[in-house]
Amino acid sequence: MIYKKITPLVMIFDSKEVIISDAIASLVISLFILLATLGLKNIVIDLERKNNQLKKEAKIDFLTGAYNREEAYLRGKSDISRSLRNKKPVGFIMIDLDYFKKVNDRYGHLAGNVILKKLSSLCKHEIRNVDTFSRFGGEEFLVILPNIDNIFLNEVAERLRRKIEKYNFNYLHKKININISAGLSYYDPNKDRSSNPNSIFLKYVKRADEAMYIAKNKGRNRVVEWAANI
Repeated sequence: MIYKKITPLVMIFDSKEVIISDAIASLVISLFILLATLGLKNIVIDLERKNNQLKKEAKIDFLTGAYNREEAYLRGKSDISRSLRNKKPVGFIMIDLDYFKKVNDRYGHLAGNVILKKLSSLCKHEIRNVDTFSRFGGEEFLVILPNIDNIFLNEVAERLRRKIEKYNFNYLHKKININISAGLSYYDPNKDRSSNPNSIFLKYVKRADEAMYIAKNKGRNRVVEWAANI
């Protein structure tokens, strides 16, 4: 590539009659072409880097650093599609902060933002790399856990609940304690014969959400798994 850019210079010196002024002009032109090529390459690399960064940021909730709702849909449906192929279950955990409005009213929305951000960090640390932790609403978070059995799903949810219950959230030297209610749903492709990833995803997110509200009604700060008879 570089050789092509300095071809004018090579041709000048390959000729039998070398004119110094032509050689210098050719050298200058070739150098300009070379520098322009390298500069253009750096611009392209920088644009690609910025584009990739923008794509990454488009998937992330700005405040909490969790995946946003749109990305949760995409990743969840992808996990369901994979589950249909490999026949491995997918678990869902819907998390909602208990009495979060009271926290905002008492300490202010900035304190609430600090809590949401830290809670996201705590939860992401407790789950696997293959799992998806997303902010699904104001103070609602959805966890998607592919290739997981029902026992482990309940263990993860309970571990998250205990972790948050025991953690002292700090804001302006004030310690704030928060609890969560969590609803679970469990998709087993060997039992549910549906075949549409989109409808399956929506169905089990809805079930997790329903179970979460049951946890609220039962007193909050607890984990409830969706069942047909609850």
